[in-house]
Parts: sequence; structure tokens; C-alpha cells
Amino acid sequence: DDSPSDHAGLEIGDVILEANGISLSGLTAAQSVLHIRGPENTPVELLVKRPENPHQQVVTVIRAFVEQPSVDWSEVVIGQDTIVYIKISEFLDNTGEKLESVLHETLAEGYKGIILDLRGNPGGLLNSTVEVASHFLEQGLVMYHIDTHGNKIEFPIVSGGLALQLPLVVLANEFSASGSEVLVGAIQDYDRATVIGRQTFGKGSVNELRKLSDGSGLYLTAALWYTPSGRPIEGVGLKPDVEVFNERLIIRTGANFKFQIVDRQLQVALDHLRNELSVSNSSS
Repeated sequence: DDSPSDHAGLEIGDVILEANGISLSGLTAAQSVLHIRGPENTPVELLVKRPENPHQQVVTVIRAFVEQPSVDWSEVVIGQDTIVYIKISEFLDNTGEKLESVLHETLAEGYKGIILDLRGNPGGLLNSTVEVASHFLEQGLVMYHIDTHGNKIEFPIVSGGLALQLPLVVLANEFSASGSEVLVGAIQDYDRATVIGRQTFGKGSVNELRKLSDGSGLYLTAALWYTPSGRPIEGVGLKPDVEVFNERLIIRTGANFKFQIVDRQLQVALDHLRNELSVSNSSS
């Protein structure tokens, strides 16, 4: 959010074919980035193809320094209640601390529930994932992994979580990977919240980079991750409790095409939390 590509209207699923007239076909991601990055406040023209549109189009992006916070939040009013929407974009070394600050604010303001958005979260640090999970789960394991020798290493929930009882709904999609899948799996296994969206990516492994003497490297998978109940993540991903597809509308004006995303996943999450709060309010 609020990045150069966001301002230019680029979206997940867009395919970048050229940068400033240079074809990216056959290049690695790292090689392609060298053609896309450049000095701040300078333009780069990207030839883009969108999945639903047979026509290619040129999108001009004004380069800028990208600093994406790992935790972003806002309050949302649904019915008679106010809830907090929390977006975790990745798990960095300060993500747990940032989330703790948001949850303190949530409790102080008396917000009634939480929507936790993990869509597009590629993962990050495992210890940070454990910190985040421990704010929503009371006891047990966050996950465990089994290494190449068959050794099982467990990662327990840390006591003292701040949002153990607040109504919770989690959003995940096909771009939620690694640490975000660990969190989704633990949330599901302990029946802590309803997960809404799409099946996750399926990246559940420990990877090690070994440097070799000639300057090259060897990337090894050293262990596989499992949810607390023993469900594998690697290669299969995790299914949501409620599958919801976002709508991508195509609006044509003359020869030009415009795309508009309808976030049905968030709408369903809000409706689900509204119903849960309604039941809670009526019973109390």
C-alpha cells in the first residue's frame, strides 16, 4: 500500500513484460529488478499484461523509496460496534512489538473484535510469527518442524497474549506463505477464529543457504513445518474455512481498459464478525 506501484495502479497478478523498452523475457527476478529500479523521482515505463485483458498496456511508475510497515491498522464501525482491522504484511524482528502496541490501543479503546489480514504476507522470521500467534492463542504449540534426521522441534505458544478472548476473523489468500501459513494453521487447529479467503501458497519449510568456495551457493531444505495437529504445509497449503473469491471488474472506456477490485473477502469477514458480535450482544 502507498507504494510507487500502488500509485500507478499495478496489481497482484499483473505480468511485467518490459521495462523502458527492454524485454524481461528469460531474465531472472534479480536481473529484471536491475532494469526496474533507479533513482528516486524518476519514471520507469513498464509494459504490463493483465490476466483478463488480451491487450498489453504501458504503465508509468515514478520511482520512490519504499518503506512498508509490517503492521498497519484502522478502526472500522460495523453496526453498533467498533472493531479494529489489522494488516500484517510480513513478519520482521519488530512485528510482535508493533502488534502489541496496536493491541494495547485496541483494549484501551474498547474495540469489540479484530479482523487480522494476512493476505499477500510472504512470511519472514519464525520467532516473530510465534510472538504474533501468542497474542491470539492461550496455550499449546504454534507449530513444529521435523528435520532431515527425523528430529521433531516444537515451537510453543508464549503465555501473556493480549487478544485471547476478543472475537477474531482471519483473512488469507493464495499469496499468504510461510510464516503467515503457520499462523493460519495454528488459528484453525485451535478453532480460535474463522479463516476466510483462498487456499494459501504452500511454503512450509526451513531453508539454509550454504556458501561455496567459488562464490556460488547451495540452497537446502533442511526441515518441514507442520501445524499443531500435524497438517503439512509444504506444497499443499491450507484451505480457508470459508472460500471467497475477490471480483475483478473490467471497465472499458473506448480503447482503454480499467480494472476495479471488489474486496468480497473483506466484506464477508466484516459480515461474519458482525454476526458474531450480534450473537454475543444478544446473549449478554
